Amino acid sequence: MIADKSLKNPLTHRYVNSMLNICYLTGFVREPNESGFMLQQNNNRAQAIPISVSRGTRLPKDKTPVTVLCHLYGTANADGEQNLFLKAIDIQKPSVRSMPALTTWIRGAKGANQDEFRPFQGGGTRIAEADTNISENSENNPEKAENGAEALPEGFSEPEQILRDILEATRGRLDTRLGDNSNVALMAGFIDSMAYVSGNEHQKDGYGALLVRQHADPSRCIPVRLYNKSAHAIMRQVAPGMPISIAGQVRMKVLPNDDGTIRAMNLHIRVSDLYRADRNKDILEIPDWWGEIRDRLIEERQNRKQAAKAPAKPESDGAEGL
Repeated sequence: MIADKSLKNPLTHRYVNSMLNICYLTGFVREPNESGFMLQQNNNRAQAIPISVSRGTRLPKDKTPVTVLCHLYGTANADGEQNLFLKAIDIQKPSVRSMPALTTWIRGAKGANQDEFRPFQGGGTRIAEADTNISENSENNPEKAENGAEALPEGFSEPEQILRDILEATRGRLDTRLGDNSNVALMAGFIDSMAYVSGNEHQKDGYGALLVRQHADPSRCIPVRLYNKSAHAIMRQVAPGMPISIAGQVRMKVLPNDDGTIRAMNLHIRVSDLYRADRNKDILEIPDWWGEIRDRLIEERQNRKQAAKAPAKPESDGAEGL
């Protein structure tokens, strides 16, 4: 099913405001409703990714496996913190290779947030039984057998093929991470603000926190987190206003309370590096509002210089009036 019927080739719609913006996610539809659904990629319900859809979109049934192409936006929550917002532009039937592996699924949380849904144990809808409303024009779809199911290599059962794909994807080593076939976000824009966040009790290592801007409205900045042993050094090489491109994964960060309830959640893009944007590939046009970032930086720099030049006020020795 294509969310926008005029969207014949969604890959040509990989730009927003002339800037690279496309996200490719594969998982299971959960809690579908008229506004969207949750996309589940492991057995931790709290880490499911919310997907918004256009009005009138016909959605697959609950627990159906799908591949979703999305555009990325930013939105502020009640606390003023920027969160990622995903809008579906195309929903497709996934290939077996693009589905999250069993080893990825079982790495989710135990206890209250663990889901009873077991897609690898016969508890979910098989890919061959997925909702027929899903479009079948994706270049990632495997060839179909005559009965409508995916054609499997001769001599392999479906469970064996799934395991074979896992082993091939990990070069013979079981891997609990999501591969690029399951979760990849590509984007370019201008750094609106940035800071280095030191590690704490919830996150051992520090990370770089950036807001990447693609719109005149700064409240739509997209949150990006840079996780790298050299994150602090990398952050010194970039500055607000700089055009960058990124390739990362969509992540839901969940902060639990001591009793297991959820204290806070943040959806963002996680990356391991930052790249300079290509003028003819990543950012096709320089927006008018880019000058606002430059002007703000100049003003902040001038304010810091004035504060540094201001004479320090003498401390009172408590002898006044004597």
